[in-house]
Amino acid sequence: MRMTPVAMALFVALVSTAPVGAAADLSGPWRLEFQGSSSTAVYQADCVWEQEGPRLSGSCTSGFESIVTVRGRSDDSGVTFQFTSGIDSGTVMTFTGRLNDGATVIEGRWRFVDPQGQGGGGAFTATKR
Repeated sequence: MRMTPVAMALFVALVSTAPVGAAADLSGPWRLEFQGSSSTAVYQADCVWEQEGPRLSGSCTSGFESIVTVRGRSDDSGVTFQFTSGIDSGTVMTFTGRLNDGATVIEGRWRFVDPQGQGGGGAFTATKR
């Protein structure tokens, strides 16, 4: 079956306006689990994020920390977010990872730097709830 010129034009118009590589919306509740490279302890936090375009914002809370403000970004290259933690909130923690195809799991690496310049990091997983 051959397409008529009108059908072909309609098909091209529909395909060219379809979103290509549109970033998934990360808004909603997430469970964050992270572990240091030299530690067996797994830290957990419950997060709620909002996304507007590529910008990510929200908060996380856990048993070892009060509510912390989260800022980040999500685009085709991945997801990055950070918050400050620790005594007097001087330690900056940065998480960088990849979102799975189902837009329900982010896996990657995290790192921290404290006010004295000491740092470390490890692996993390965030799961949409």
